[in-house]
Amino acid sequence: MSKRSALGLLLAIALGSLLVTGAAAANGTLGIVANYATNSVTVFDTATDTVLGSVSIPGYNTMGDVAIVGDLGFVTDFRNQVWVIDLAVSPPVLASGTNPISISNYGEDIAISPDQKFLVVVDGSATQPISVIDIASRTEINTFSLGLDHNSVDVCKDGSVLVTSYLDEKRAQTHN
Repeated sequence: MSKRSALGLLLAIALGSLLVTGAAAANGTLGIVANYATNSVTVFDTATDTVLGSVSIPGYNTMGDVAIVGDLGFVTDFRNQVWVIDLAVSPPVLASGTNPISISNYGEDIAISPDQKFLVVVDGSATQPISVIDIASRTEINTFSLGLDHNSVDVCKDGSVLVTSYLDEKRAQTHN
């Protein structure tokens, strides 16, 4: 794969992570975006371009990726945590129950499994394990390591996990 097509794939994965449609809004489309400067997540209706609210994430300016599964939004904070946002209420708030979810890496990128039961979370340039979160229990249920940094992640239809590496561009591995 050429560097240009690899960059295009990474850009597509990154943009896809910023806007994920969900079933929570009446019209079926919600988006969330993390704001590093304000340490908050903004929730909006993608059909009407209407901001539905913002949720402050405790801590200091460390925001990573976001994802939506059903009525829940998820955001990483680069501090070994994934925060859960309740999108079923207006305005959205931090979800009750286990929140944040502790993970075994700093947390930069999130991918949702095709069955929407799991989140897979990776760090950036540090060599840390990949975290697998069970969404229903809001717990990290597994970790695995490929022995390299993991800059971005995606989960394929067959359950295999695709990761990119910033530091180790010459190797490619898959894990089922």
